[in-house]
Amino acid sequence: MAKSVAANLRALDEATMTIGENTNASQGLISRPSLHLIFMEASDKGLLTQRNTRIAEATLSHMTAATLPIATLDPEMQKLAQDSAAKCVLLDTLLGVSETRRLAFFSDVDNTLGNFEPGVHSGFEPDHHLSAILARLSDTIDGRFSFVTGRPDLFLSNAFSNVNGFRASEFGAVVTHWDIDEGAYPLNEPINPDYTELDAAFARVMAENPTVFEGCFVEEAKVTARTVALTGKKDAAKQAAAIALLKPVAEQFVAEYNAQNPSRFPLVAHVNDAVYNCTLEVTPENLGDKLRCIRTLMVQPALRDVLPVAMGDSGPDGPMLDCARERGGISISVGSKLPSLGYNATANLAAPEDLQLVLEAFVWAKANNFPVDRSDRLNKLRYGTSGLPANTNARQTRAVLRPIRAIA
Repeated sequence: MAKSVAANLRALDEATMTIGENTNASQGLISRPSLHLIFMEASDKGLLTQRNTRIAEATLSHMTAATLPIATLDPEMQKLAQDSAAKCVLLDTLLGVSETRRLAFFSDVDNTLGNFEPGVHSGFEPDHHLSAILARLSDTIDGRFSFVTGRPDLFLSNAFSNVNGFRASEFGAVVTHWDIDEGAYPLNEPINPDYTELDAAFARVMAENPTVFEGCFVEEAKVTARTVALTGKKDAAKQAAAIALLKPVAEQFVAEYNAQNPSRFPLVAHVNDAVYNCTLEVTPENLGDKLRCIRTLMVQPALRDVLPVAMGDSGPDGPMLDCARERGGISISVGSKLPSLGYNATANLAAPEDLQLVLEAFVWAKANNFPVDRSDRLNKLRYGTSGLPANTNARQTRAVLRPIRAIA
C-alpha cells in the first residue's frame, strides 16, 4: 500500500508540478499540512470515523517533524492519502514557494471557486463557507487576491463583501480595489454604453413570446454589457427559437449604435454557449479579456514583484493561466475543460471543492495552528490548538482569528 501511494505521489509530482522542488513525494513522505487536508476532506465526505478521528488527532498532535513516512500511517489513512495525492502535492508546492516569494492569487469564479447558477441578481447565491476561506486567504497574503470574472461587480460585492483585494469584473471592463475598512476604489474608467433602446427592445420581444423565453432574463447590474441568460438551454428547440428572435434585434442595435458612436471599442453581439449557462450578449469589442486583466492587475503597486497563482476552469481562463506560468508562477485548472483545450497547467484538480480544500489547508498552515477554543475533536483537528504566530500584522491577525466554518 505504502509503495503504491508513494509511486502515485511521485508520478503526480513529476507530471504536474513544475514550480519549486517537492521532495516529499519522491521520498514517500507526507507533510503535516497535507495530513490536515486529508482529514478535512475525510470529515467533509463523512469518512472520518471515530477511530480515524482518534488517529488524526494523535497523528497531528504528536507529530514533531515536518513530514511523516506514508508507510507509518494506518492503512485507512494511506488510502485517504492516495485519493488526495494531487491536492497534497499542490498544497506542498504552494507552501514551499511561499517561503521565499510573495504569492498573489488570480481566480475565476464560476466552476473554479464554486458553482453558481444564474439568477436575477446575476447569479448571486451566498456561499458563506467559500467566502470565509477567501477572506482568510486574502488577509493571510495581505490582500493580494484578485477575482477575474465575467460576473458584474454587484455579484462580487454581494457574494464576497468580506474578501479584501482586487476585482476585475465583466472580464476586466470594471476593475476596483476593495477593502472592507475603506470600501471600493476604482482602478479604471469603464465604458458605459447607453443600452436604453436595447433594453426596451429585448423586453418587448420577450413579453411577446412568453413561452419561448420562459425562465430567461436579462442579467442585472452589468455596466459595459447586456447579457440575456437563456436558461431554457436544456430544450434545444426553445433555445434556438430564443436566439432567432433576439439576435437580429441585438445586431440591429449594434449596427445603429456603432454608426452613431464611433469608438475604438465598438459593440458586438454574440452567443456564448457555456456549459453552465447559454447567453446572448452585447459587449464592447477588444475591451475585456482575462489576459488583459491579469496584466493590468500585476502593475498595481501591491501586486508588483509577486509570484502569480492563476486559477480557472474554461477557455477564457487559459491565457490567464499561461501568463502566470510565463512569469514563473503557478497555474491551476479545475475540471477537464482546460486540459481538453490543450492548456498545460501546473496542477489539475477535479472540482471546485478540491480547490477549496487546498486553499483552506494553505491558510491553516500559514496561520501555524491558529487558536480557537473548541472542545470537540473535529474542531481541534480543523482549527488547531497552539498560539498565535509571532510578527503577525493586523490584517494577518484578523485572518488567523476569523473562523472558516462552524462545526457542530
